[in-house]
Amino acid sequence: MTILNRILQTGKNLASLGSKTAANLIKKAADEIPLQPSEMSLPESAPAEVLTAEAVSSIKQNMLRQASLKGKSLLSNSLRTYRSRHTCWIPSLQFKAVGSGKMVNLKKFTTPAVLFISHKENATTAANLNRKLIEQFFPQEMPFFTANIILLEEIPSFARSIVRRELKKAYDTILHDWLKDPLLAEQWIHILPDWENNAIDSFNIPDQRPALSTVVLGPSGHLQTVIHHPASMDEISRSLAPWVTL
Repeated sequence: MTILNRILQTGKNLASLGSKTAANLIKKAADEIPLQPSEMSLPESAPAEVLTAEAVSSIKQNMLRQASLKGKSLLSNSLRTYRSRHTCWIPSLQFKAVGSGKMVNLKKFTTPAVLFISHKENATTAANLNRKLIEQFFPQEMPFFTANIILLEEIPSFARSIVRRELKKAYDTILHDWLKDPLLAEQWIHILPDWENNAIDSFNIPDQRPALSTVVLGPSGHLQTVIHHPASMDEISRSLAPWVTL
């Protein structure tokens, strides 16, 4: 064999060795990331251990695609975790209280709060629950905020003035029959119309009629619990236990 032939043969051997080494490295990396069968297919005429330039390019593209998808998945999981964690925060909902006319922003509470959320047809039931809660402290200073949020989105705009008058009558009845003192009524009685049903989404309340849920908020800006049925005083007491003893 001539010197030229020997040089050519050595070059072929080195190329073959490099190809096999590269193939083994790529195979090892590819085994860690699932590849689509169509992207792993080789020409039938090619030996199993030999990877053509086209096949190597296909694997690289697939690995890049898988890495991209994995990155998107990690980002998506991170966002879901972030959102899940932040749904425990008190939403920035604002209502105009019936009677007193004062603005109530849930985000600004410095004390615990108990909110009874209902539709108009069972608002009386929610109001009675609230009254039982208040009676345990009345006429002492209230250690937490309590209110009735009434879901009224289905009321058309032209009829809302009528509903406002009816709610004001309910407020005046409570004032006349129970508290007698307008200043106490402003402090204790909070009827909050929810004209957009914002409480449904904010507290993940099932969108069913009639709804009757109890929401307990902590003073630290976090949602303590949501009870998706007519709550008993025992359930409310347990939710308030970290801050208040009923």
